[in-house]
Amino acid sequence: MAGKVTRTLRDRFVEKVKKTNSCWNWIANRNKKGYGRFWVNGKNEFAHRTAWEIAFGKINGDVRVLHRCDNPSCVKPTHLFLGTHADNGLDKARKGRSAKGEKNGNSKLSVEDVIFIRNSGNSVSELADDFGMDRTQIWNIIKRKQWKHV
Repeated sequence: MAGKVTRTLRDRFVEKVKKTNSCWNWIANRNKKGYGRFWVNGKNEFAHRTAWEIAFGKINGDVRVLHRCDNPSCVKPTHLFLGTHADNGLDKARKGRSAKGEKNGNSKLSVEDVIFIRNSGNSVSELADDFGMDRTQIWNIIKRKQWKHV
């Protein structure tokens, strides 16, 4: 009687990857943002994190695995790098993927509001009262320290 053949983690992983000239795309289970998911030791892990660990070894602490290519389904080790949550935010902003202005769910202003604030000639205090904002925020909008893209 033949024994059960056990596939390695690497073998199980590789069969769920489609290699292209640029990215190695995860073709199995993905979340709604497109990031691959893979079962490892009874846990549903991110595929790109598993790819890093297969290629380079265990990740310690609260370290993230980030994408150089901005392709969430990519698991090519050379397209990945380690960073903190803050590094991820900076990388996102540098690549222009941050929610700015009206697209930011916490924004109280529209583009039209910002244009009005900059062109109205009203005092900072008056504008702050009118828009229910802090005077410093209004000043920063006028001086283009905030809403730089408008």
